[in-house]
Amino acid sequence: MLQHQVTVTTYKTNWHFKASDYLDTITQVKRGKYYFDSTKLTTKINQLANKVDTLGKSYQMKVHSGETKTVQGGTYGWQITQAALAKKIMSNLKHKTNSMINLKNYVSGLGYGKPKVNSNRVEIDLKNLMEYVYVDGKVKVKTPVMSGTVTGGNKTPQGTFYVLYKQRHATLRGNNNDGSKYASPVNYWVPITSDGVGLHDSPWQPANVYGNPSYRSKYHSHGCLNNPPSIMGKVFANVYVNEQVIIYY
Repeated sequence: MLQHQVTVTTYKTNWHFKASDYLDTITQVKRGKYYFDSTKLTTKINQLANKVDTLGKSYQMKVHSGETKTVQGGTYGWQITQAALAKKIMSNLKHKTNSMINLKNYVSGLGYGKPKVNSNRVEIDLKNLMEYVYVDGKVKVKTPVMSGTVTGGNKTPQGTFYVLYKQRHATLRGNNNDGSKYASPVNYWVPITSDGVGLHDSPWQPANVYGNPSYRSKYHSHGCLNNPPSIMGKVFANVYVNEQVIIYY
């Protein structure tokens, strides 16, 4: 039993788990029945996960302007389902033959096997209030936007998110700072967070506020990315569900 190994194949490299390394602590439960301590295996998988998981982690990227920015965490990314993988490896180690496991069957989230920055993405520069829709690595749509605040209760979140769904003719509802409620009809709605932040047209915004950070203190959104009504239709047509939305300052 100790002469074989389990190989976990990943999109990048292979990991090898030798039975002799992980079946070295054995307890006899009863005659003919044994318990193998999996502590060493779970520790190893945790170490590997810390290296390769991307969900919630910050990273650096060269943004549209050519600058290198640090992008915060967010909801787009993937991680190893550690308990399930450890259970499968331990089960296979007890066999008397070599075996292979594909890591893609033991991950959750989005982006497994893809680069951290996809060729299809929406990139939003909060500092300059600009939005870029990339298709196959090229800018398909470029537009000024208005965001929420940079800090405080109406801030636009920074990080890597993804398009949850797309909807035509939605009514966005919530509370204003004074406690009153609002209901804003929009023609295009592209949510990226579960608490209601997304991309949409905003016909109530004066045309000169888009792309103008000096107006943000007065004309900011509740966190959403307000797009000019004349452009939002093109943005809507060129994004898809689960696509990366990268927001940085």
